[in-house]
Amino acid sequence: MSAELKIMTFNLRVDVEGDGVHRFLNRRETVLASIEKHSPDVIGFQEATNPMRLYLREELAKRGYITVGCGRDANMRGESVIVAYKHENMELFSLENRWLSDTPLVAGSRFDGDQSRFARIYTALVLKHKDADAPFLFINTHLDHEGENARVRGAAVIKKRIAEIGLPFILTGDMNALPDSAAIRSFTADELCGAPVTDTTHLCGGTFHDFGRLKKPIKIDYIFTNLPCDEKRTYVVDEYDRDGFFLSDHLPICAFVSIP
Repeated sequence: MSAELKIMTFNLRVDVEGDGVHRFLNRRETVLASIEKHSPDVIGFQEATNPMRLYLREELAKRGYITVGCGRDANMRGESVIVAYKHENMELFSLENRWLSDTPLVAGSRFDGDQSRFARIYTALVLKHKDADAPFLFINTHLDHEGENARVRGAAVIKKRIAEIGLPFILTGDMNALPDSAAIRSFTADELCGAPVTDTTHLCGGTFHDFGRLKKPIKIDYIFTNLPCDEKRTYVVDEYDRDGFFLSDHLPICAFVSIP
């Protein structure tokens, strides 16, 4: 038995009044419409604040998803990297939220050095699809936007945890790093859990467009896996402007991964 899953990574952009017409409050129905259209099985979101998280949890539940994850701050509020999955076909075995730091179990912890003032986090789920023989690990993250060393160290924390869990995995996230950067290269440099790691997005173009201000979007969003996948089918959701609103300042990406 096996199952093919459609995976989406989606940086939502925090809801701030300074974004004016582009704030999430004005975009959220467009975001939901896009999710309905593309119908991913699992979604890794980035930059979901508390009100956004509550809104998505409620609205996506109406569409067959369970949404999990907590905020990155010490009180587990603030921005999050929540994950939503279709519960009809999948069972949740375990859930964890850990911080990208030397003390991953300490809420709100961060690296010293070049990291920004913001803590960084990952949300990890062990899921099993009803048509697959074995469970898999799904991890979603958002690496630091300032420190290159912090990104490399954050990637190392994630890779270490993947190896400890020892399951086939899918990793989504806004990595705040270009394809030739040290952090991105580190994800595919070695085998993980006995299999090579593929950047399913390596044929795709840029994703960050700053609400259309960048003529050429920058590639900083990724989906990695050590499971079978067809990179040629991976696509950027290039719905730049729908009903007068951008989906976000990032373009989502969808990839297809097979779970044995």
